[in-house]
Amino acid sequence: MKLLTWNIQSAKGCDDKFDSQRIVDVIESFGEQDVICLQEVARNIPAYDDIDQKSYFETHFVGYEGVWGASFSKRHQSGDRKRSEFGNLTLVRSPLLLDSRTHFLPWPAHANPQIPRVAVETTLLHESGPVSLLNTHLAFHCATERKDQMSALSQIRDQILARQHAKVDPALVGAYQHPPVSRSVLLCGDLNIAMETDEYQQLIEANQWRDCWNIQTDPEDNNHRTPTCGCYDHVLWPQGPHIRDYYLVSEGQQMNMCRITIDTETDASDHQPLSLEWL
Repeated sequence: MKLLTWNIQSAKGCDDKFDSQRIVDVIESFGEQDVICLQEVARNIPAYDDIDQKSYFETHFVGYEGVWGASFSKRHQSGDRKRSEFGNLTLVRSPLLLDSRTHFLPWPAHANPQIPRVAVETTLLHESGPVSLLNTHLAFHCATERKDQMSALSQIRDQILARQHAKVDPALVGAYQHPPVSRSVLLCGDLNIAMETDEYQQLIEANQWRDCWNIQTDPEDNNHRTPTCGCYDHVLWPQGPHIRDYYLVSEGQQMNMCRITIDTETDASDHQPLSLEWL
């Protein structure tokens, strides 16, 4: 299985130009992916090129099923019936999509600028059995908010895995019919947690997630990890290239060796796209 995750910054490149086709071209350069997870996808937002990026990507990736999680849905400022939305889009190659749902993450009230956050959950058909994937983008301005959101994601993971032990009545039908049961949970996206900070240890390791980079490389080699952010936009990211986009797997779950590929050449967003291949 091949998965790609990318915070596309509403298709705004480091040249300050919005170009959704450029995003498509970069993704296609990775070769066919089974799942494409995009964060910061905008629909009809005037400040972000005012186009429906969700529909644009769904139209261009033929053979994929789209699962959309909007963190908000507002009336368009023009007053017509269009909605302005912002969130995460997961595109799953047919027929791998078994089930899906959207989880709204904690959004505490405080004075910092905030965007509501969601996690898009998809249950995927894999040769080892169903796998649950969480596509998310956490808070930028507030560490406390990120902490609450990581705790919520860990609770979602635990609920998914606990269903393995639930007694299910096979006669249930309709809305009561039990969804496919996953034995593994994979989390991907822009967590807004720089890897070299104490927050990485506290919010990721303390919540019992395993960094997939360490499955495909020596954990002692972390200092040589490929950056995922800040490679070209040095105004927003004065610290320069660093890591804040991840693939995490539920601790204790079986996962074979994997390979992670990061495109550090593109400046189509302030983040770099990451592809994970299960070997």
